[in-house]
Amino acid sequence: MKVLIIGGGELGGHVLQALPRTTECCVIEIDEEKCRILQEKFPDVTILQGSGSDVALLESVECEQMDVVLAMSNRDEVNLVVATICKFDFGVSQVIARANESEHRWLFTAENGVDATIVQTDLIVQGMIQRLQEIMTAAQFD
Repeated sequence: MKVLIIGGGELGGHVLQALPRTTECCVIEIDEEKCRILQEKFPDVTILQGSGSDVALLESVECEQMDVVLAMSNRDEVNLVVATICKFDFGVSQVIARANESEHRWLFTAENGVDATIVQTDLIVQGMIQRLQEIMTAAQFD
């Protein structure tokens, strides 16, 4: 499987670490220092410095050959532009986008090139509530 990750910050590094070694990955990150750190940690991964919405850069990594694009920058507008370009200009079959702000979730739609949206805040809240419910349920039986 070929995966393109847009955004190589801390979260991008965690995703790279979690992916099976058989996954062919490429990361585009705008920050030069983050690129250097990722390249040291993942020497077998192609790490490119630049904007994930740069069409020429996406062409250079053969975006049309990617099975999945993970638009995970810390800027919602970048993730939406990346999703739109990758889906409609390059025909990527699966685009998963990170929505940093819950109130922007309504923009992350199939019409904008997004197949699945991950809202970090929602995941944290869901995890906290689930754990709280487990504690409350256990306390009822003590």
